[in-house]
Amino acid sequence: MATIRDIATRAGVSASTVSRVLNMDTTLSVSDETRENIFCVAEELEYIPRKSKKAKEAEAREITIVYWYENEQELEDPYYLSIRLAMEQKAEEYGYRAQVVSQNSLDKINPETVGVLVLGRLGDDVLHMLKEQYENVIIIDNTFALPGFDYVGSDLAAAATDLLTHLYGLGHRKIARLGGNPVPLQADKVFYDSRDVAYASFMRERGIYDEALIYDCGDYTTRNGYQKMTEILEDENRRPTAVFVSNDSMAIGAYRAIAEKGLRIPEDISVVGFNDQPNAKYMMPPLTTVRINTKYIGYSAVDLLVEREMHPREYYKQVMIPTEMKIRRSCAQPVRD
Repeated sequence: MATIRDIATRAGVSASTVSRVLNMDTTLSVSDETRENIFCVAEELEYIPRKSKKAKEAEAREITIVYWYENEQELEDPYYLSIRLAMEQKAEEYGYRAQVVSQNSLDKINPETVGVLVLGRLGDDVLHMLKEQYENVIIIDNTFALPGFDYVGSDLAAAATDLLTHLYGLGHRKIARLGGNPVPLQADKVFYDSRDVAYASFMRERGIYDEALIYDCGDYTTRNGYQKMTEILEDENRRPTAVFVSNDSMAIGAYRAIAEKGLRIPEDISVVGFNDQPNAKYMMPPLTTVRINTKYIGYSAVDLLVEREMHPREYYKQVMIPTEMKIRRSCAQPVRD
């Protein structure tokens, strides 16, 4: 492959002169004859110019991740963090730059973006607004009942039912639910976590639903899990034999509250979590939880976006990444009713 130095040798000029001529530097003082000769030599040698770093960056396409969480929430609950990082990694493999904007900064989205990946619980009105402005919109971990959108996620309701079935099979009937608050999405609509909905359905179907065993924590944080678990344990007469916790971060807080009360897991109370964070299997005792493959959720979202850009289609896809229940030593048969 010919180089600038090869052209310079053949044309009898310096390499810097060749570079400036080929890059159309009009400030260079050189005769028209010399310019023409350089271009002729370059053509004869079949010279292919290397792209500068700036040129490569300019050619890199950009995708946008619209993020439900703020930075502080992300650190408290690594579930969304791991999905976001997986999307950024996969986007880079495809040659995209990833722009991350919060749900409160939608005006910062690059109007030339290839597509928008919506991560988290944004309202239908926001989703439809994005769909009107951008051709490719993928929803991640929000709802797969919304027509007209590609979706990637996992069936959390089914996974929650598996956990509750495990507790029920061990003999637990007084199962508390430690979850998040319903999330307002718009004036007439509220988002209910599908795990919480599954819990209510499971308990009602078996005639053991008790409103007093429902505890909403707000944000899914270790601190809130600790505070609510402390509250749960205050009344010994209403103390549950098991607690279904909506994520592992809150379960860590629940573990501490149980220990401070002088109780043992699982001898006095069984605990199940959700997400299978890396530290779940190192908790004492190791936590029974549900593994959600956040990496493949992130990868699949970018795959769908690339597919949509390269091969536009009229139909929409729903990609459901399987979950896996991890049964460890945080559950046992209850010693009391």
